[in-house]
Amino acid sequence: MKSIKLKIAKIIIELSSEKGKIDFPQGSAHKNFVVEDGKPHLSLKAYYGTIPDIPLGEELFNSKSVWRLYSKGNSLIFTLTSQQNSKKPYSIAVLDKDFKRGEIYIDLPELSSYIPNPLDYPLDELLMVGILSRGKGILVHSSCIDDRGLGMLFTGTSGAGKSTMAQVWSGKEGVKLLTDERAIVRKEGKNFFAYGTPWHGTANIHSPARVCLKKIFFIKHGKENHARVLDKIDSASRLIVRAFPTYWDTEGMKFTLDL
Repeated sequence: MKSIKLKIAKIIIELSSEKGKIDFPQGSAHKNFVVEDGKPHLSLKAYYGTIPDIPLGEELFNSKSVWRLYSKGNSLIFTLTSQQNSKKPYSIAVLDKDFKRGEIYIDLPELSSYIPNPLDYPLDELLMVGILSRGKGILVHSSCIDDRGLGMLFTGTSGAGKSTMAQVWSGKEGVKLLTDERAIVRKEGKNFFAYGTPWHGTANIHSPARVCLKKIFFIKHGKENHARVLDKIDSASRLIVRAFPTYWDTEGMKFTLDL
């Protein structure tokens, strides 16, 4: 059985398949996050062919785009559809509620020579958000800068200028760019660390590195440059809006708010 491991923010997802070697397309940002070793936090098995009839159970969340989440017994079930066909899933992922084990079923014709990697957007991100919600961290809409060990997040909603901010810092002496779109924040000991992810923006920045987080900036467009200090309550509410909390899961939401 062939397998591949993806390591993001020290969290390892392993995917195995009897179909053959699974890989990411050439030029994919995910290639920077592929590792050979490490104990997986989540182990997945991929099955290709006709997707079996899987009872979906109760709908927990509808993204109104290409994925939905259901609950059935001790399982969480993600269904993924294309923009062209929103009724028939091209992939279904069935996971235990601890996000430790799961199966992914991919609709694939028997004669197809192409073996798609199901650990691509949006499923990879959905799985990571689920794992993080189990006491491991949060994913935020943000660019992340390492200025000689000083970690800074420039977080904002879509179009706020995250990629632009990353490009402003690009090329400056001693500066490393970790991401221009999605960052993961984890508490380790007494410190918070920010990690780069493969989910990049228009600046195409995707580093697996981390940095000790010291400052968070909430950015938006304006006629002139201006910054002011925010109180803790205001900062927390703004960060939640720019994060990826599990609205469908009470315990996951509680952890996100407590973090």
